[in-house]
Amino acid sequence: MDRVVAPIGPSVGRIEHALVARGLPAGAARMTVGHPGERTAAEIEKLVADLAD
Repeated sequence: MDRVVAPIGPSVGRIEHALVARGLPAGAARMTVGHPGERTAAEIEKLVADLAD
């Protein structure tokens, strides 16, 4: 759990990014959402790929 929570945390933008990286529809947020930076996005994508194996 710690492995997932650390890069994603409570950020709606990061959660949406993880959903999209997993191939799931993230939908549109009802509030302004800050999307993750390149480095964080890459970490989330790697985490999602690792967990999919």
